[in-house]
Amino acid sequence: MRREGVKILGACLLGEDLAEAILRADEAKADAQADRARREAEQHAAEKARQSTGDVQQRIAEEQRERERVGRTAVLQQAHSNGTNEVKGSVWNVNAWHWEEKPMTEWATNWLRRELGALKVDLLGGMAELSLSEISVSGDASVSVR
Repeated sequence: MRREGVKILGACLLGEDLAEAILRADEAKADAQADRARREAEQHAAEKARQSTGDVQQRIAEEQRERERVGRTAVLQQAHSNGTNEVKGSVWNVNAWHWEEKPMTEWATNWLRRELGALKVDLLGGMAELSLSEISVSGDASVSVR
C-alpha cells in the first residue's frame, strides 16, 4: 500500500485525475435554470432596495428643507423683533461660528441697473446731459459672513 498509495497521490497531485474529479463535481452541482432564477431574484431585490433607498433619501431631503424653512422664519422673526432687518449667518451656522458665503448676484445686478439707470450727469455746463440707456451687467457677487 505504501508504494502504490504514493504513486496514486502523486498522480492526483499532478492534476490530471484531480482536475477531472473537480470538473465532474462542478458539472453535477450546476443547474443553469436555478442559477438564472437566483440571479433574477438578486437583481429584483437590488432594484427594490435602490427604489426604497431613493424614497427614503427624498423624504429626508424634504424634511430637511422644511426644518430649514422653519428655522429661517424663526431667525427672520427674531431679527424683526430686535428692530434690525439684518440676518447674520444661516440656520445651520448658528451665531455665525463659521465663514459662510452668500450669493448676492441677483441683488447686485438689480441694484446696479436701478442706480445706473437713474444716473444723469450734466456736461458742458448744463448744455448736455449724460444718461445710460442700455445697461448690461454680468458676473457674480457674494458676501462673506462671519
